[in-house]
Amino acid sequence: MKTVKLLIAFALSVLLLTSCRTSAFLEYSFDWDKPTVETAYSTVPQKARDFIADCYPEDSILSVHNATLWHYKKPAYGIDYTDNTSVMFDKKGNWLRMDNYRYGLPECLLAKVPHIDAMQKAIADNVAKTNSKPWKIKRIETHPNGYLVKIGIGLTIFHYYFDKNGVLKRVAVEI
Repeated sequence: MKTVKLLIAFALSVLLLTSCRTSAFLEYSFDWDKPTVETAYSTVPQKARDFIADCYPEDSILSVHNATLWHYKKPAYGIDYTDNTSVMFDKKGNWLRMDNYRYGLPECLLAKVPHIDAMQKAIADNVAKTNSKPWKIKRIETHPNGYLVKIGIGLTIFHYYFDKNGVLKRVAVEI
């Protein structure tokens, strides 16, 4: 009886896994409200291309896609690079989000964020109070009231919320 139950559970799990591997399912990713659509780099607004030109040559682009970010509820462009960095822009070419969870964001992108020096100092001061491990900025998002900066210390992700002037408002831990 126990063997039969195990075989049924195995068969159901295989059926579930294989039925979810349709192309429609794979087109969705965690942050997207709608399926992504591959597009040409030339369709990305010039302002966005200028923003990243000194950090990334065109040959380092892995993919360019059109989609709608669920929390912005407006169309966006996503550009993924060979170093695992991803940058999102709105239709006007303003950056919405930059992330690289594997290696941390490169300095050339961080330098383009308003008030980044004040934000990095606030993060460093906060981290020094509780932890001596090295940290990296993994993600930065623009929000109507300011910025969300996610840093990684080991396997833990901390959320730092800043106002538009780079003043730290609160800190949370991702669970």
